[in-house]
Amino acid sequence: MANFLYPVFKRKLMEGTVNLTTDTLRMGLFTASALPTAASSAVDIATIVNNSTINLKDAILTGKMIEGTTSAVFDCSDPTFSTVSGDEVTCVIVWKEDGVVKLPIAYIDSGTGLPFTPTGGNVIINISNSATKLFAL
Repeated sequence: MANFLYPVFKRKLMEGTVNLTTDTLRMGLFTASALPTAASSAVDIATIVNNSTINLKDAILTGKMIEGTTSAVFDCSDPTFSTVSGDEVTCVIVWKEDGVVKLPIAYIDSGTGLPFTPTGGNVIINISNSATKLFAL
């Protein structure tokens, strides 16, 4: 599968119910068992992110900002995940955390360092320094 933004996120963004810089956003490290699709809803994602067998660790994104004058690019600080162990991490998923509601934002399975097998140590996901950062609209 290729990296993508969830259509439900795009719709909520257009409706003005998502604020990428002030809302609580999380990133999770997932095994191949996750396999969400672009059609996944907040209910589907909640089931996935709450399953510790396939969501090995997650972290709150910090240093969030929107950059660019001719394009909209979302960036954040590189998240650190402490003492990660388990099966091979094949993708990361970003979602908006709003209590029990988990709005899916981005699915990323291609990038430097993905996939990888955790060894029990800390993992830092290096957000790209390219023009698209974490993702671009």
